[in-house]
Amino acid sequence: MTKEGIPPDVKAASPLRGLDVEEQERVSSGIAELDRVLGGGWVPGGVVLLGGEPGVGKSTLLLQVCAQMAQGGRKVLYISGEESSGQLAMRGRRLGLMPEGLYLLCEDDLPSSLKAAEKYDFVVVDSVQAFRADAENGWAGSPNQVRGVASMTVEMAKNFRVPTVMVGHITKQGQIAGPKLLEHMVDVVLLFSGEQNSPNRLLRAEKNRFGSTDELGIFEMSEKGLFPVLDPVSYTHLTLPTISSV
Repeated sequence: MTKEGIPPDVKAASPLRGLDVEEQERVSSGIAELDRVLGGGWVPGGVVLLGGEPGVGKSTLLLQVCAQMAQGGRKVLYISGEESSGQLAMRGRRLGLMPEGLYLLCEDDLPSSLKAAEKYDFVVVDSVQAFRADAENGWAGSPNQVRGVASMTVEMAKNFRVPTVMVGHITKQGQIAGPKLLEHMVDVVLLFSGEQNSPNRLLRAEKNRFGSTDELGIFEMSEKGLFPVLDPVSYTHLTLPTISSV
């Protein structure tokens, strides 16, 4: 026993009041509305799950983010298992987003793609349901596969301290497709939603280890991409998005 009465093989706990508060380093997304919802921007090594129904504009939002960050001098990697490089390039050209520093990897071999992530400052995986983890059974999008893909992505982000976003689709029941564990594996869960036949889009944090979940980002979708709504008062009638807890 030590003089404090604690066995030498047992670690002593630290008093909460005596610990230094560590401020989280932030990396701006280049989009003020998104930074506000995140609590100030991306956190190095932090993993964000962006959920939303197919077609709501998740990929468009992230392509704009990637372009803004690349224009700011950061090296960005967009890994897509759902669209070809030609399709993404066509969308980027339509939106006027063709900066240097933005790189695409469009394949379903996620492990090899993640090995390249060490060289980048920001990574997008689109989507978590589109890839397969070799160590897991089942088809792409099955619970085992989603868990395996998410685990590989989180490990990469933490090891390389690269802010990373995983895209997830929403089911008809309002849940992010895949096991509920998926939401516990990440640091932030963002939900992007919009009403049918409306250009309005809402972004909110359903979970945020690095900030508040009270902020709401409002965007308007157009042929030229997503634009922040500067007068949100006229949009207060919209229903806030939620993820079903069923």
